[in-house]
Amino acid sequence: MTSPTEPKPIFQPDHQAYVATEGTRTEMAWGHLRIFTGRGAQPSETTVGICHINPGCHNPLHYHPNCEETIFVLSGRCAHRYGEGEVMLEPGQTILVPRFVVHNASAVGTEPLELLIIFSSGEREAVFLE
Repeated sequence: MTSPTEPKPIFQPDHQAYVATEGTRTEMAWGHLRIFTGRGAQPSETTVGICHINPGCHNPLHYHPNCEETIFVLSGRCAHRYGEGEVMLEPGQTILVPRFVVHNASAVGTEPLELLIIFSSGEREAVFLE
């Protein structure tokens, strides 16, 4: 038995699942972002997307004041600036970036870098430093 304050599970036939295939694509000089949920896409409590960085390029140095970011390397090699240091990431590895930590990702080598990016807010904010 559930208490009156606990949310009830949803078993409604009219509750439609949201399935995204393309997302909202934004072209950048260094590659592109595809956002599937969050601002500019399906409203959500999180933001989920793919960050594509062209070989030899990097996204701008930035931080997120209102959310943390989880980054999972799908393909390519990543030199990830994290605060004052740098972490090398390979496919299958994940890094968690807390709020206000300055960071960016660089595609190392001749392959593009594909990152799954997940933010703890559906209204993610980014402050760019370059």
